[in-house]
Amino acid sequence: MDLSDEAKNLVKFGQLFGIKSQQVVFPKPLLDLCTKEVLVETFEEGEHVEEFVERTQGRQDCNPVRKEVASVGIDVLLKMVNAVHSLAL
Repeated sequence: MDLSDEAKNLVKFGQLFGIKSQQVVFPKPLLDLCTKEVLVETFEEGEHVEEFVERTQGRQDCNPVRKEVASVGIDVLLKMVNAVHSLAL
């Protein structure tokens, strides 16, 4: 596998995905540092959704936020499927 090709695909994926939100952030490849053998990406600070689910488990006051996270998650999943399908064409 040529990781420089993977870096280019990640750029295309980001363009196709087109999310303009702070709710979901994907790392970006640092193309000047990527080679066939090395893929270098940015580090994106945040809380993993699994950590959020564990932290808010059973808390009634968090139900509206949990519903919003689920809604965003479904939207992201569908956009990802569409983006990957577009890359495969």
